[in-house]
Amino acid sequence: MVEIADKINSFGKAKSLKRKSNDADLNSNLDLESQDPDLESASDQDDCDTIRHKIRNLLETGDITIKAWLAELDVSGGAYYRFTKQHGKHSGHSSVFYEKAVEYFEKREGKQPSKSRKKRTAVPAPSQSSTANMAHTDKSGGESDEPALAPSKANSSARKSATDIPLTDFTGIELDGEEDDVVSIFDSCDEIRRKINAYLRKPSMTRTHFLRDLHAQFQGPRKPKTMSCPQLATFLGQKGPVTGNQTNVYYAAYVFFEKQRLAARKPKTQHREDMEDAWWMEDGVDVTINLKNVRYIGRVGMSLGINKFGKPFTY
Repeated sequence: MVEIADKINSFGKAKSLKRKSNDADLNSNLDLESQDPDLESASDQDDCDTIRHKIRNLLETGDITIKAWLAELDVSGGAYYRFTKQHGKHSGHSSVFYEKAVEYFEKREGKQPSKSRKKRTAVPAPSQSSTANMAHTDKSGGESDEPALAPSKANSSARKSATDIPLTDFTGIELDGEEDDVVSIFDSCDEIRRKINAYLRKPSMTRTHFLRDLHAQFQGPRKPKTMSCPQLATFLGQKGPVTGNQTNVYYAAYVFFEKQRLAARKPKTQHREDMEDAWWMEDGVDVTINLKNVRYIGRVGMSLGINKFGKPFTY
């Protein structure tokens, strides 16, 4: 009996020591977490609901219009609409709009930028001067014995390569909603057809290669098994600002050309800005229904038309 009691006591002591050891490890981990500067900065950053509240207060003052504020942030009306209609402290936390809004209010309130926020930006393209220097450095790292090209020839060569070689490296560029295949579209179908035709005229580009690039733009549940040349030909053969709005070609081509624009650091076209003005309340062109077959109700004697942005008007 004494032997059994000793075993029970020793087991109880071992269990107590193990529990104390685990408690000590937990306390140690909590101490380390409390000293983590990234966690401290993350706790200082406004959550999504707080940012939405600040946006409402800002716009209610009337000091700045929605359009002017979105232009200052360099974000689309669709991104604004999608973020502001959500609810919850973490709803929209991963969006580019949230990051830019946080940065805006931190600057407005004179706060230090949060260190934990990671910005999604395009990888800077090498300058022409650095490209020229790389061209005249041999593989061993030393300077080449060959004479450098004259500046005019180097610039001409750079312009030629930029024209002939399509820009398809979109490393570091992620559009809002891309992971779920719900990127807001602000180009008409006719504008996308124009861009595709211009892109396919490049000497090094084929339709098969282009379709592979389009297929790669799908990241979520909408991703098709394949995209075929007949699908592309059908879309290109259509006419109308919203004709073909449900096709995979239309959606993927918009994402592709938008990434290409951001990678090349090109400004938005006038058509793009007009489309944002026309479609921002709907969060972009609707791709879930056939807009060409939508029926509208009007007064007797009223005629209805569709403008170049795909919106109805009366006359």
